[in-house]
Amino acid sequence: PQDEHFCLALDGEWGSGKTFVIEMLRESLSEHSEYIVINYDAWKNNFYSDPLIAILYCLLDGIKEYISILPEVKEKVKNGVLKSIKSFGKDALSAMKKSGGKVALFAYIIEGITNIVVQSGKLESHQKFADFRSYQSLLEDVKKQLNNITEAEIYDGKQTKLVVMVDEIDRCLPNEQLIVLERLHHLFAVKNCAVIIALNKKAIYSTFDNQYGGNGIEYLRKFFSYNFVVETEYTTLLSNLIKDFIEDINNSKKQNYVYTEQEIEPLISALLNEFSIISYTSKISYSNR
Repeated sequence: PQDEHFCLALDGEWGSGKTFVIEMLRESLSEHSEYIVINYDAWKNNFYSDPLIAILYCLLDGIKEYISILPEVKEKVKNGVLKSIKSFGKDALSAMKKSGGKVALFAYIIEGITNIVVQSGKLESHQKFADFRSYQSLLEDVKKQLNNITEAEIYDGKQTKLVVMVDEIDRCLPNEQLIVLERLHHLFAVKNCAVIIALNKKAIYSTFDNQYGGNGIEYLRKFFSYNFVVETEYTTLLSNLIKDFIEDINNSKKQNYVYTEQEIEPLISALLNEFSIISYTSKISYSNR
């Protein structure tokens, strides 16, 4: 509904196709001009002691990327008013503010969030980041800026919508997974915002149970409004992996011989048959991993 927010879980084990679905969603959303898509790879951005700072940097990158496609900004770059739509330095921000309209709004928002990121970095460096008041103040400041974005009508009278795409939580250490979920939950409780998180819920349940001795299912319930299960059985996963492997061989310049599909299919069938025999005789239950 308008002016609401929600979080959707793309739930599946390793190799089930979560990242593939995320990429499909990203491509589909890019066709709608009112969507600002923020990409957050939890594993690649886990070099801060608190993930909030990395999330804010990704937020800035996504907003800047969105601004760069605004017709008004392209026109100003073309006319030399803005030197670059990528750097967004002080001169660019100053020129954008003077221009008025939609571009000025984003200039103020970029400057506001940048200042917040700088402030959060100072808090972390002084080991005060866990201070409740400071943390709550940072969150409220960012949420205020994000609401300014999603309340604006940028294209054709449509309200701007914020979509946060989160992937690779499963690769983070167990305690980091829980912190990332908490930060996303608190930060993006803003109007017209959707957070889509690819994760393995079973792994999160286990992490929560082991660390806190509580109920992981109940813990996750508060995060997600919707749950979409992505399933790919190990037989399909293995078949795809073999096909990809042979395709790499075929594309290799070192390889003179090219394997045909007629040769590949019997190989895959034979391997899957061996796996099923091993599973049956050894009573091994295979997972995708």
